[in-house]
Amino acid sequence: MYICTPKLTYIGLRGESSSIKAIPSFLTDLPDGSETVETFALDMGGSNIRILHLELTGDGQIKKVTETYRDIIPESIMSGSGDELFEFLASCVAKVVHKGDSNKALGFTFSFPVDQLSLSSGNLIAWTKAFSASGVVGKDVVKLLDEKMKALDLNIRVTALINDTCGTLIAGCYQQKTDQCRIGLILGTGM
Repeated sequence: MYICTPKLTYIGLRGESSSIKAIPSFLTDLPDGSETVETFALDMGGSNIRILHLELTGDGQIKKVTETYRDIIPESIMSGSGDELFEFLASCVAKVVHKGDSNKALGFTFSFPVDQLSLSSGNLIAWTKAFSASGVVGKDVVKLLDEKMKALDLNIRVTALINDTCGTLIAGCYQQKTDQCRIGLILGTGM
C-alpha cells in the first residue's frame, strides 16, 4: 500500500518501523474541481494498460475527448526486457496520440514502488505484481517511456508520474469539487 498525503505526516513516511509502507509523493496541493485542461493519461496497473484523452472542464467533470484504449499486458512483455515493455507502452500510446498532434502532455500512473525524484521522474525500486522486466530496476521509468515515444515520433512527454493511490485521491478531489478529500485507496486483486 502506498500512502499519498500531501499535507499530513505518517510514521511510514518518516522512515520509522510501520506495518504500512509509505513512499512520499510530490503532490503539494490537491484539485478543487475548478481546474481545466485537455490532456492524456496512461495507467499501467498489475496486468492492464489504459490510455485516455480527456478534458477537465472546470466543474468537477471529466469529458473523454476520444475513446479509451485498454489492453492486457502480455506475460511475455511483463517478464521480458525493459526495452520490450516500454516499446509496448509507447505503441499503445500511439494508438491514441497521433503523430500530427501538437505538443501534448501525458500523466503516467505507474503502480509500482518508485523512488520519486520530481513530479516527472522516478526510479523503479522493485517490481511487484508478477512483473520482472529486466533492466528497469533503478532506472527512471519516465525517461524510459519518453525515449520510446520519441522513437515513434510522438510529440508527447510525461509531465506527471504518480501511483494509482495518488491518482484516486486526485480524481476524488476533482470530481467531488473539494480539496478536503484526504485518502486515496486501491483495493487490488485478491483484496
